[in-house]
Amino acid sequence: MMGTWFVKEQGLGVDMPGGLHAPSQERRLFLAGLAAAVLSSDAAPAFVSGAKAAVGHRVSVSKINLRQAEHYINQVRARHGAGPVRMESRLVEAALRHSLMMARKGKMAHQFGPGTRFRDRIKNAGIHGSAAENIGAGYSSIESAVDGWLRSPGHRRNLLNRKLTHIGMAAAVNPASKYRTYWTLILARPQARR
Repeated sequence: MMGTWFVKEQGLGVDMPGGLHAPSQERRLFLAGLAAAVLSSDAAPAFVSGAKAAVGHRVSVSKINLRQAEHYINQVRARHGAGPVRMESRLVEAALRHSLMMARKGKMAHQFGPGTRFRDRIKNAGIHGSAAENIGAGYSSIESAVDGWLRSPGHRRNLLNRKLTHIGMAAAVNPASKYRTYWTLILARPQARR
């Protein structure tokens, strides 16, 4: 089954050719366009969704308003004296892949075997530098996920880390699983590769 990533901006939909299996360059161009649409000051809210994810007939990508996520996280950070963060397309992609993996497996974990450690996933996404990951399950909204992380000391430390400047957030749904929705937030301070 072929999946698609779908961007909805001012009622206009654009399917990404090749869905989740699109060649890397094509996927990067799509994600760069998605990030530009989301972060542009005059763009309408953009959503990432995919009713037919390639990972299985019961797993789908949850609609996430990336602009809303960035805005809410920045409000939370400002209340606690931390500077703003910006949505970054490679981090969104890495968060989406991990949320889909958790939803497909029906459990929450940072690692599912060889090659799935957080550090490996970030490196494979082309991110070099400091990074942190928050995962969660069962939350019904961006706000409830972020608020849940604020109540956990380790997750709170990641969320409010002043050294981290970019984020990627995603959620995936498996209606047959215990928690239903699986969330991933990746925060990073990307650096040029040396």
